[in-house]
Amino acid sequence: MKKLASSVLLLSLSLWAADFWQSKDYTAWSDKDVRRMLDSSPWSKPVNVSLSAALPGGSTGRKGSGGRGSISEVGNPNPRMPDPMTDATSSGIGQQQRGGQAEMEQAASAPSVVFTVRWESALPVRQARVRAKYGSEVGTSAEAKKILDAPEPTYIITVSGLMSGTLEGGDEAMKKKVMADAALLVKGRLPIRPVDFMLQRGDEASVAVFAFPRTEPLSLDDKEVDFTAKFNSFTVKQRFPLKSMVINGRLEL
Repeated sequence: MKKLASSVLLLSLSLWAADFWQSKDYTAWSDKDVRRMLDSSPWSKPVNVSLSAALPGGSTGRKGSGGRGSISEVGNPNPRMPDPMTDATSSGIGQQQRGGQAEMEQAASAPSVVFTVRWESALPVRQARVRAKYGSEVGTSAEAKKILDAPEPTYIITVSGLMSGTLEGGDEAMKKKVMADAALLVKGRLPIRPVDFMLQRGDEASVAVFAFPRTEPLSLDDKEVDFTAKFNSFTVKQRFPLKSMVINGRLEL
């Protein structure tokens, strides 16, 4: 009996200590769980960048001219995916802008801003997206199931919180340059370059969406992968330890 009680206690402690994406089905995730998955998890990481470098040249912090309905979509790596623009203003400079001109002027004196680099193609991130979109009906929604069951032909990585106007110029020229400067870097392997890119411009913030090929897939043997992308005057870099991106024994990217 004591042995059984000890086993139950150890199991309970193990479940308590496990991260929610390991211990709970995504249909039971709370709003807080969803936000954590999208903002600060093994698949979503904040990146600090010098404010002076991140602000577009000559920017005063005013809103951009493009509205949500006039988003410029340069390419479209994954049209099935829930729209990453839904949280374009939930982190980084986009969050600071929501308070209006006064808060932006105050933010302009800060030493840095925060962007979020996120593996949108990873299953737990897609689960968080559909959980946020369909709420308590996510477990029975045919549309949610369709999104999660659809194969992911590429690795989709986004950088959210970019100020509108960060990338300017003709769409095709801008797309070509951004793709040339972006890569997934793994020790002992050639740089993996994106095969497509999309920039979604909104009033307050923009989201950069990169598609990387799965033709030479990443594995746990690679240990870690660095994402890097250049946006005019600044570079966003983030390292992802692959062993922390495993669920049920499977690397989820």
